Amino acid sequence: MAALKPDVAILHVQRSDDEGNAHIWGNIGIMEEALLAARRVILVAEEIVSREVICSDPNRVIGPAFKVCAVVQ
Repeated sequence: MAALKPDVAILHVQRSDDEGNAHIWGNIGIMEEALLAARRVILVAEEIVSREVICSDPNRVIGPAFKVCAVVQ
């Protein structure tokens, strides 16, 4: 059986920059796997911050920004 390849994954994150670099903390469940498996990712962020804030704590970044096609607050 082939692996699932979702068209879209919609992920809720605590904060993100406008490029799609996002921080998440707490129980992430299968968010990282969903982000990597999906063709497109939409991030729903509680807060939009600068890239410097995201870079200040790289261990919380959920995945690569190039997978993200939209960031909404």
